[in-house]
Amino acid sequence: MEGFTQFFYHYFFGAGAFILFGLLPALVSYAIIYFWMKSITSKDPYLESLHGTREFHTYIMTLHTEKSIGHQGIFWFSIILPMVYFFLLGSLAWSGYTFRFDAEGFKTFVSISALPLGVLSLAIPLSASVSRFHATKQTAKQIQIVSQKNNIDLFHAHRKELFSYFEQIGEVELHENLKALNKPHPRIHKLFFAGDPKYGTPTVKKDRFEEVDKLLETTRGMLISILDNVNPQVSFGLYIEIFCRDVMRLAHMLGLQEVIDLCMSSPTYPCVIKGVRYNLESVGRTSEEAIAAFKCIENFYNNLRDFAYYKSPYFDNKKEARRLIDAVRNKSEQNTIEKLHSDIIANAVPPEINT
Repeated sequence: MEGFTQFFYHYFFGAGAFILFGLLPALVSYAIIYFWMKSITSKDPYLESLHGTREFHTYIMTLHTEKSIGHQGIFWFSIILPMVYFFLLGSLAWSGYTFRFDAEGFKTFVSISALPLGVLSLAIPLSASVSRFHATKQTAKQIQIVSQKNNIDLFHAHRKELFSYFEQIGEVELHENLKALNKPHPRIHKLFFAGDPKYGTPTVKKDRFEEVDKLLETTRGMLISILDNVNPQVSFGLYIEIFCRDVMRLAHMLGLQEVIDLCMSSPTYPCVIKGVRYNLESVGRTSEEAIAAFKCIENFYNNLRDFAYYKSPYFDNKKEARRLIDAVRNKSEQNTIEKLHSDIIANAVPPEINT
């Protein structure tokens, strides 16, 4: 029974000592800081709305780079906590003594206050450490801001350089009805380059370039087949259903309004597909206009991929490029597109829809 009593005696004595010397000074210090921080943040509507919440307690014990050291709760905590310990330990050390304002009294005070004064002196290195941490965070934040500003400048410089690059090329007359303006649409940079201004220079959207490559390859093959009139029975279908459609798709993808305008001013072919009436667009009225529209797209894309340092397999296909040159050279022998317009498109009658 005696051992059991001693156990509880030591247990409660230890718990009381922990509360008195460990928990109580921290709680008193924090309470002082809490009310101090409430008073200096009362003019900030957002911070005032956090008063009494868990977020405000987190705010108090966090270093904020946008605030001065005097507005840091943890800085004041590092000063007040040693002061509270000083008075707590001092009250025990000074018990039984009276104040004497003479040399002997000062000597006695220093002698009996060695521990309280030692704890109080911790306020200097603790607050200095917090201040140093705060300055380090501010420096890191400044570096981050400068780095982010540089990245934003790099991003916009890349975008500006794209438009400047095309301005140096200038306008090129490909046909009396089609002039290549070489003025990229403002969205062209976003469509073909990926990135965020805060991360610096954007990267090439490889999948977007690959999509244009494949569509250009198909369109070139269709144009060659049409100009050579390899199979007269399918030339019209290749022209109106594939070539003209893909030219419009490429013009929209690359933002070439001059090509779009040419197509919009060209004759349309009325037809019914799956019970729905369509007016299929053509590209000009002659082979020369169709070739000019295609070359406008091809040249623009070649300049774009050259700016992006993108290696395009389309331009590496020398065999097909030579076939197109030959087809263009011999176009007058067939006049395929002219015949398609005069024989079919010009005489087309809007079909009836069966209901």
